[in-house]
Amino acid sequence: MNGKEIIIEGLPTKLELEKLKAERAKFQKPFSGDTINTEFTRPDGTVIVSAQPLGKTMAHFERMVGETKAKLRPLFQELQEVDAEIASVLASLGEDDETNKVTADVDKKLKKLQTEADQALQQTMDDVADARKEDKKMSADSKKKLEEFLNSW
Repeated sequence: MNGKEIIIEGLPTKLELEKLKAERAKFQKPFSGDTINTEFTRPDGTVIVSAQPLGKTMAHFERMVGETKAKLRPLFQELQEVDAEIASVLASLGEDDETNKVTADVDKKLKKLQTEADQALQQTMDDVADARKEDKKMSADSKKKLEEFLNSW
């Protein structure tokens, strides 16, 4: 009314709309134009920090990722081939009667060795228990003799 702006609660004013338009224009600028600080290390060990355009940095990053993927692709393919070879060798080993005999023989020898080890351990434990009993007996006998000697005075 009379050239004055009518202010209604909940509706933005012209000033608020102008501020929003200015912010929108600021955010519509492409990110590639922004700058970021990047750190480079030279071969001699000196570190350089410089402001670089984000677009240039992203392009460099994408190029480096592409190169790395190109290097890794044949390595992954070779790894898959090696895995396939290993699987086929293991499958052929599992089907071989000679391998099964050798495996059974090795298992039998391992069980025998484990049994001998268990027996040796048990024998050692028994020897330690016997030595403790004998030590207690000798200790009791020595104590008794010492007491008799002291009582004789």
